[in-house]
Amino acid sequence: MTKVGAFEVLYDVYPGAQERHSTCRELGALLAEDRREAAFELFMRLAGTPEEMIAQASSSPRGGD
Repeated sequence: MTKVGAFEVLYDVYPGAQERHSTCRELGALLAEDRREAAFELFMRLAGTPEEMIAQASSSPRGGD
């Protein structure tokens, strides 16, 4: 993976908005530090992926790494 695009909505009134914004900042920091594996896992958690599936995906071989 060479690039990731993200869009953060400027105005969010829905429950959990602060947590989502914090997570977006954390994701940006991980990508800036080139910690792609940690960024992948954080994104998958944000998307609601079960931990078992995240562990399986993290341990499987992927092209481009």
